Amino acid sequence: MPETNVPVEIPDWMMARLSVLIDPEQGLPDLAAVIGKLLDHVQQGVYRPGAWERSWLEQAFGDYWLDRLEPDPGTPFERPIPPRPDGPPEWEHHAYGVGLSAGEFEDDPIVGGGHIDPRRFIASCSSLARSKWQLRLEDITAAGTIYAAISHRWAAWIYGEVFRDGNWRTGWLLDREAPEDGPGAFPVTVLVPDWRPADRIEGS
Repeated sequence: MPETNVPVEIPDWMMARLSVLIDPEQGLPDLAAVIGKLLDHVQQGVYRPGAWERSWLEQAFGDYWLDRLEPDPGTPFERPIPPRPDGPPEWEHHAYGVGLSAGEFEDDPIVGGGHIDPRRFIASCSSLARSKWQLRLEDITAAGTIYAAISHRWAAWIYGEVFRDGNWRTGWLLDREAPEDGPGAFPVTVLVPDWRPADRIEGS
């Protein structure tokens, strides 16, 4: 198989840290072998959707590079990626002309489709809280902070892993902090229950 030489300068302090991974009994006799194994795990995270390395790479590089991947039927691990959902999700609750969804628990964010007037959004969130958790909206937000807890954002579907039904599963997830000009982005309004000033997301 053809090989490509990539000249890389590595600081001495980094090499010293990596040297603790040298282990001849594990097939790692020197630093070159250690770096080779690290790169092997990186490339597995790129081409294997279910690999543990995939979430590791997403933490290090973000997740928008996933949009550039294509299914590779030539590998034994690759599974076809289902088509990206088109537009907002199917909202679980509708009130006052607003479609809403929330997580299983009352401290999960409430998401509504579109950039909604705060007063109408509060009314629709109150309806969802009563229906889903049998709670008032005031029960899940800090006193006097309901308006501050609301933000207009952009959302988009990203491909990744989610813990569901007792197992890690791979699929399309809703990113509520997508850039406005990102692929497939659509407007949402988000309420973060029990909001505090320190929880405010920069730019939201």
